[in-house]
Amino acid sequence: NNMQTAKNNATIFFINPNATVIAKRKIYTGSRKMNLGGQAMQFTSFLENRRLTVALTGEIDHHCAKEYIRAITAKLEAYTPKVCVLDFREVGFMDSSGIAVVINSMRQMVKLEGKLLLTDLNPQPMKVLRASGIDKIVDIKEVAV
Repeated sequence: NNMQTAKNNATIFFINPNATVIAKRKIYTGSRKMNLGGQAMQFTSFLENRRLTVALTGEIDHHCAKEYIRAITAKLEAYTPKVCVLDFREVGFMDSSGIAVVINSMRQMVKLEGKLLLTDLNPQPMKVLRASGIDKIVDIKEVAV
């Protein structure tokens, strides 16, 4: 099925892949799904008031980290947000490759003179970030239960 569905604040958008839909001052910047080394990588992003939110899903490991980095960098360069939110709500597993995704996003936001915020981390990804010390240099809003 070429049609993707995204839900945001009780507004449902029906979109074709890579399409842009504007509704309620929100720009839905797209959804991306790929199969890399047996792993499905998918994320959805939207822009509102110079705040780019990227909702990551699945597992973040060496199979998909480079593609996440490329895709997030492209979004940041295209939209030049003041705040980038990486939403980890749907990420159940992350290895050290996920740290590279966070560090690259942080570096891009420093270039834009903006801020990176991580939200809704599940226990396992949070453990990886704490072990690396990233939680001391990147804002983490809340931890999912």
